[in-house]
Amino acid sequence: FKGISIQQDFQVQTGPLSLRQTSKNLFPLFVSLTGMFVGIAAIESALTSFLPTYLTVKGISLWAAGASLSLLQMGGIAGSMLAGPLSDRLGRKNILFIIVVTIPVLMWLFILNSGILLIPLLILLGLFLFGLRPVVLAIVHETNSDYPAYVNGIYMMINFVTNSLMILGMGALGDSIGLDNTYRVAAIVSMGAIFFALRLPGRLSFHRWSRA
Repeated sequence: FKGISIQQDFQVQTGPLSLRQTSKNLFPLFVSLTGMFVGIAAIESALTSFLPTYLTVKGISLWAAGASLSLLQMGGIAGSMLAGPLSDRLGRKNILFIIVVTIPVLMWLFILNSGILLIPLLILLGLFLFGLRPVVLAIVHETNSDYPAYVNGIYMMINFVTNSLMILGMGALGDSIGLDNTYRVAAIVSMGAIFFALRLPGRLSFHRWSRA
C-alpha cells in the first residue's frame, strides 16, 4: 500500500461552478444591489447633476452653488477613505445599514434648511453617499465566486445603469414638477434602499461595536 495515496482516494473531485450556475446563485444579491442602488442613485444623481441649478433657483449665487458641489465631493473623499476600514472593523452590513438610514435623513435636512447649515449637511451627504460603494464592493468581492471579474462586472453594470437612468428620471421630473419637488421625491425614493440593504448577505450585529 506504499504507493497508494489515501488523500487522493478520499478527495472530492469538484470543479468550478459554471457561469450560469454562478449567476443563478448570486441572482438574489444582484436584485438587492439593484434595488438599493436605485434608491441611493436618486439622491446621488439629484445632487451631483443638479445641485448648482437647485441652489441658484433658491437664490444662492452661482459661485456659491458651484462651491457647494466641491463640498459634496470633499465629503466623498472622506467617506471613501473611512467607510472601508470601518466596515472591516465593525462589519459590512452594520456600516451599510447606518449609511442607507442616514442618507434620507440628511437629504430631508438639506431640503428643509438654508444658509450656513447647508455646508455641513453637504459634507455629510458626500461622506455617506460616496462611502457606500467601497463597502458594497467588498461584499461583492467576498462572494468567493469562481468568476470574480464577471461578478465585479455585473456590480459595475448595475451601478452605471441605475445612475444613468436616475439622472434621466430626475432631469425629467425637474422639468415637470420643479427641482424642489424632485429633491423631495429623491428623498422618498432613497428610503427604499433600506429594505434592499437588509436583504444583502450578512447579519446586523452591533455587539462588535462594544468590542471595537
